[in-house]
Amino acid sequence: MYLDTLNTRMLIESSSKNFDLPVNVIRYTSPANTRTSTITKNTNYKLRDKYVVGENKLQVFIDDIMLCLGTEYNEVGIKGDESDVIQFVDWDIGKERNLEYIIIGKDYLTISINGERVAKKDNNIDIAVPTKTSDLVNDSGFVTGGGRVSQAGTADKVAHALTIQKNGSTVKTFDGSAAVTANIVVPTKLTDLSGLEKLISSGDDSIQDIRIISTASYNALNKANIANGTVYLVY
Repeated sequence: MYLDTLNTRMLIESSSKNFDLPVNVIRYTSPANTRTSTITKNTNYKLRDKYVVGENKLQVFIDDIMLCLGTEYNEVGIKGDESDVIQFVDWDIGKERNLEYIIIGKDYLTISINGERVAKKDNNIDIAVPTKTSDLVNDSGFVTGGGRVSQAGTADKVAHALTIQKNGSTVKTFDGSAAVTANIVVPTKLTDLSGLEKLISSGDDSIQDIRIISTASYNALNKANIANGTVYLVY
C-alpha cells in the first residue's frame, strides 16, 4: 500500500476490494506513543472523520497491516448512515501501536430535503416531487374545493361592495355573490325632463331657431314673415 498526503489520491492494493485507481480518500494517522491511553476492546473509538456504514469505504490499519472488518474491527451505526465510531473486536490497541485509517471516496453526494437527508436504498435515491396541490400541506388557509376552508363561503365576494346610484339614490349594490343588473334610464328628449315650464317649446319638439332680441326690435318685426320653428326671447 502506498499512502500519499491528506485528501489527495491514494493507490490501494487490496485483494479483498476492487477500486478504480486512483481514488479520492481521506487519511488520518495516530502515530505510536501519541495517544495517552490504550483503546479498550469492544468499546467505541471515535474517528476524526465520518464514513458511511456498510459501504466498505473504511479501511483500518494497525502497524501498517490492514484489519479485517467483522473479525478485527466493526463499524458502528445503521447501514447507510454516517458514523465516526468503530470498535476493535476482542483486543486492545496499546498506545505504542501505530493506528491509521482511510476513507475511500469520501467526496460522495448527500442529498437533503428541508434539512433531512433523503434515504438511500441500494445506492438509489428516490425524491418524491409534488405534482398536485393535494400533495402539499395547506398551512396558509388557501380556499379548497367543497368549501372545506372556513373562508370558502365568502371566497366569491369582493372585499368592498360596489354601490350604483342615480341622482344620489341607490339603484343596486354588487358584492360578487350574484349577478346584478342596474338599469338607469337616460333622457333622450326634452319631454323626458321635468321643469320644462322655464323652457320655450313648440310642444312637438319642432323648435329650429331661438333668437334673443329687444322689445323694440320685436315690435318692429313683420310678424307675418316669421318662419315656423322660430322662437323669440324678448328683453
